[in-house]
Amino acid sequence: MALNMVLSVTFARLFDQIGWMPHGGLALANTLATGLEMATLLILMRRRLKGLDGSRILLGTGQSAAAAAAMAVVLMILLKKTDLMNSILLSVLVGVAAGGLLVLGIYWLMKIDEISLVKDVIRKKDQPSSSDVS
Repeated sequence: MALNMVLSVTFARLFDQIGWMPHGGLALANTLATGLEMATLLILMRRRLKGLDGSRILLGTGQSAAAAAAMAVVLMILLKKTDLMNSILLSVLVGVAAGGLLVLGIYWLMKIDEISLVKDVIRKKDQPSSSDVS
């Protein structure tokens, strides 16, 4: 957190000095600090757990990045081709719904393991437990 605070102040001032929007510096600071935190935790977990399935983590990261990139392209096209920009609320609602459905669809097409886990959890909630049956 301290690193995030130092980077936030530093980058916000730097961005302001070069004529960029200071909140861009905040976003960059948060991204860098979170990335460093993730890398540190990954190293610590690997040591504590005596290894991780790095290839599976890398595959999942790549699949998520591909899905996010596809979603970004589709949403940019959607917003440019429609008049939704006249209504910020409508843009947000349509963007969130379309983006979420698109990512879920891509994950389903890629057969990402986590989609099966979510389906299993939903199925278990729909089934009555033994205490519910009289």
